[in-house]
Amino acid sequence: MSEPKYAYRIPPCSKYDIAGMESWLEDMAAKGLFLDKDGLFLGFATFVRDEPEALRFRLEATDTTGGLFSSTNDPEDDAIQLHHQMGWHYRGRWGQFHIYASDDPDAPEPHTDPRVQALTIQALNKFQRTELFGILFYAVMMYLFHGSMVFSLTAVWGLGRTLLALVFLLSFPVREITNLVKMVRLKRQLKKGVPMSHRADWKKQSWRRYAGLGVEWIVGLYLAFSVLGLWSESVLEENRIPLEDWTKPFPFATVEDIFPEGEVTEQSYLLDSDFAHWSNWIAMDNYDYTESVQVRLPDGELVMGYIQVWYYDTRFDWFAQGLARELAEQFGGTIMDRLFTGREAPTELEGLDADYAVWYEYYGNGIILCRGSTVIRIHYNQQIGSIYAPEAFAQIVLDHLR
Repeated sequence: MSEPKYAYRIPPCSKYDIAGMESWLEDMAAKGLFLDKDGLFLGFATFVRDEPEALRFRLEATDTTGGLFSSTNDPEDDAIQLHHQMGWHYRGRWGQFHIYASDDPDAPEPHTDPRVQALTIQALNKFQRTELFGILFYAVMMYLFHGSMVFSLTAVWGLGRTLLALVFLLSFPVREITNLVKMVRLKRQLKKGVPMSHRADWKKQSWRRYAGLGVEWIVGLYLAFSVLGLWSESVLEENRIPLEDWTKPFPFATVEDIFPEGEVTEQSYLLDSDFAHWSNWIAMDNYDYTESVQVRLPDGELVMGYIQVWYYDTRFDWFAQGLARELAEQFGGTIMDRLFTGREAPTELEGLDADYAVWYEYYGNGIILCRGSTVIRIHYNQQIGSIYAPEAFAQIVLDHLR
């Protein structure tokens, strides 16, 4: 059976390790593997099999943008022709680098003046700074629109998985900063008139590269499936339990506690009355609870008793207070919410036996309370809000907090 025409490899070094990439491509050509013109894509390299040949490779930085739909992926025809006259043939592009190869050992270097080459690296630095700014800008916008999510995510995911997600996300700006520093140092070297090296021992550091990529893929897939699992649970409501199937008492106020003298007449047809329960190391006992019923009061008035409860029994007081303040930021109105929708910041509730207590109004009423290591957010409809003032309702919730 003949060998397949193409071979696929993962580059053993970053594209910003110019000497390492050039050396690797040369060693591959010596084995009969030649980089295909469109062979560098999503971190994989495609090689065409042929007779081994001694080639030299050069990576040239470019300040043009690249991508799947960019018209500037390749250099200008004049640049390709000029390199061809010097004995260098265009072989493709990876990120912000054009790749040239020559089979002539005496072919002159495409760039003989390091100071001129430094100008190209300087343009590349500008592109790198733009990429880094884009990542940071996205993070800031996420905060402005959604608020901080560290405590609330930890309460749902657990401490270990949340820390893993934070390290994974922080690795992207750290990598961009590392690459930027590497290119800034190269630019300074070229400005001093010291030419860059074109030969490096890429095998020496390859194990770190492959180990890092392996960990990155494993962690990325693990987090992706975790997010998908949470989404499916939320949409499909796979883990929710109907209230009529539960016989144990809840550690917070229900509609019967809110209207102790009222009579529940029937379940509401608008929303299911059910809940989800979970636990992890840092948030040991948690509920996502919905109850929607009709209640007849002693005076005959019929009230729609609708509440949503998010209850967290955490391991540490400091975590509970951080979670409570974060929930107030998220559900009481983020910065952009208050800027564009006119929502007001949560109002502090005074005179309550709580470490933190606020009330907010948005499509109903809501209170967020923290006492010790316990946090509760309870959202209720306007009809209940017309019966109870926020402080009175909060006191009922605190009285039944266990």
